Amino acid sequence: MDENDDIEAKLNAAADYDEAGDFIEAVKIYRELAEAGNAEAQFKLGERLASGEGVVKDETEAVKWWRRSAGRGFGSAQHMLGVCYSEGIGVEANEDESVKWFRRASDQSLAEEHYNMGYYYFYGINYDEDKTEAVKWFRKAADLGHTEAQYILGDCYSFGTGVVQDAVEAAEWYRRAAEQEHAVAQYNLGMCCEFGSGVAKNETEAVKWYRKAAEQNNANAQAVLGHCLLNGIGIDKNETEAAKWFEKAAEQGGAGDQCNLGLLYAFGTGIEKNDAEAVKWFRKAAEQGDAEAQFRLGESYKDGEGVEKDGVEALKWLRLAAEQGHENAKTMLHEIKEV
Repeated sequence: MDENDDIEAKLNAAADYDEAGDFIEAVKIYRELAEAGNAEAQFKLGERLASGEGVVKDETEAVKWWRRSAGRGFGSAQHMLGVCYSEGIGVEANEDESVKWFRRASDQSLAEEHYNMGYYYFYGINYDEDKTEAVKWFRKAADLGHTEAQYILGDCYSFGTGVVQDAVEAAEWYRRAAEQEHAVAQYNLGMCCEFGSGVAKNETEAVKWYRKAAEQNNANAQAVLGHCLLNGIGIDKNETEAAKWFEKAAEQGGAGDQCNLGLLYAFGTGIEKNDAEAVKWFRKAAEQGDAEAQFRLGESYKDGEGVEKDGVEALKWLRLAAEQGHENAKTMLHEIKEV
């Protein structure tokens, strides 16, 4: 199950709790997702805070979450902010602010229609697939502030999909989406800043965007932020904090991240050395086919580090790594045969 499927499953579970009248459990899920940056969950949490169902009623706190959701382009939250400013719910009444948010909600509705047209053309749903036409519709939505459309435009310009490849345009659209708290756009913008793609190279700026995405639970950003902290790229070197971010990334199931965490445990980098814990993470990654992890797990079985020495298991994992072209695994297998 990928990250989007997991979020959808949690939202469905919360909706089921709502339907059953178990608002306390629903609020737990909404809060978890809201704090991770999900706009729909932020809106739903605001609803519960406004009604006092499953949580102590707090209209000011409700407005705070609706504002976050609205900032991510969620139309229902923008509409509710319009209502709040119109009627003085959780904020001081302000007609100008009310009109502003009602207008944004209206624009968002139109933007969603434009985005859907782009999506249909992009994937050939109800229309012949036409990436160029899709980009036209995504741009209409993006110009109205649609966050996902802005992110997709960034990708289109980055890869030359339906439009002439343009790193500067890609970075600009990533920035617009990133400023609306789109986690993947924040990560991509960080990459642009780190490597000078479409923007002036600025490693400090890159770290800023990586951190924003990492705090929204983006595994790629967590891993890259860990790498930056480990090597002092754009930020002072801090092995302990690096290990924290590597662990967060590994817990999301990425094989490369799990292997990296295993290496930190194996060498005691930023974390207390623990061979058994290293083997645990090497195994998780190795079972997903990561060649480096297979090599490290085979080496652990060969040397009896963190696991009972086992020549058969050592050979199994070293061979799997060697079959993927891992040179150190090939060398170790050759040395074992010579003994």
